[in-house]
Amino acid sequence: MRKPAPLLVFLFAAAVVPLVIACGSDSAASQSTPSPPLAATATAVASPTVVPTPSAADRISTAEGRYLAKLSAPLAETIRQQTWFVDMSPEHLSLIAAILETERAAGARGEKDSVAAAFQFATEQAWYADGFDAAEAIGLRGVFQTYTVSLEDWRAPQIGPVLASTIAYELTATLELPESGTVVVLVSADDPALGRTALDLAVQWLPEVEAVTGAFPYSFLHITITELFELYAGLSYDEFISLAPDSVTEDVVIHELTHSTLYGIFPTWFEEGFAHFMEYYLTDTLPEGEAYFLGQMAELDAEPVLNVGAKPGFDFYDYIIDRATGFLFIKGLYEVNGIEAVVETIRSLRTKTFSDQQLLARLIETDDADRRAALEDYVCRTVIGATRNYCG
Repeated sequence: MRKPAPLLVFLFAAAVVPLVIACGSDSAASQSTPSPPLAATATAVASPTVVPTPSAADRISTAEGRYLAKLSAPLAETIRQQTWFVDMSPEHLSLIAAILETERAAGARGEKDSVAAAFQFATEQAWYADGFDAAEAIGLRGVFQTYTVSLEDWRAPQIGPVLASTIAYELTATLELPESGTVVVLVSADDPALGRTALDLAVQWLPEVEAVTGAFPYSFLHITITELFELYAGLSYDEFISLAPDSVTEDVVIHELTHSTLYGIFPTWFEEGFAHFMEYYLTDTLPEGEAYFLGQMAELDAEPVLNVGAKPGFDFYDYIIDRATGFLFIKGLYEVNGIEAVVETIRSLRTKTFSDQQLLARLIETDDADRRAALEDYVCRTVIGATRNYCG
């Protein structure tokens, strides 16, 4: 489910604030003068200008001047005392930058001391003490970035306490995705084994969701394993996902990842129907999904057709029907149009807001006259309330 009910105030709604980090990188530029006239007896060629690669000393200087000077004195001193400080890598420097952003956000909420406590807690873990490498620095940076985002939006909860399990069990992973770039995945869970399962599933399926839906729009993904209202297996908002302990499964993870990646504002039938389509499509079980939702509609004594017409009111019964008929409609659209067309259309919808009728019109857009006719016929046969002129 994309938009939580008011009672589910623990759900997360935040937008990533990009963090500008000064990290060294290898670069070189060559410069030469134009060739002289042919009559010239000598050729003057300038020596290449080489930009030196920043050293650990350079990064320490950057850390001191740009970040540590602005941190609380005790936290800055704790960072200086770390063994990795003297051989600072770009990843360690970016961690310090993230810690500063978190301390600023926490200070605005009156929780500045929590940042120093979180970092100190990390230094006490066995995985940290045996050598804090660049990959671990990226993971810990993700922890602080997650905490920052949760602090900067009043709708998001204080997640400092649940992040303690992320740190203690090192439930982080870094993905390099073709379209999304670097994404840090983090899990908070009281049960480390269950948390590891959720982490592995997210790492496995996020690239698959990206391949269909498009780039994951955030720099991190945070998953909390927590008890949910009994009707929900999982919930999502932006880069935050919640999973019920008995629902850490590939279908639920795919469903919620789809919500997080498909971040426009859509009618329930499309939002939920497409998320269900993804969980069955990616696991190659579309026939099972069709049988399940047709059975659900039969139990409700409802016609298995999408209804986008005006409803007298919206209740949970309508919500269940919208989910089921949305899936059945999108599955049928896929069978008419093929996955390539579905991918192209879905990617064109992201970040936008659509009404039912606007969405139907976009879903059948194509320059192929025969395919357009087939799509129009499909919509007119299977959708109640379609008012566009293609249905007469």
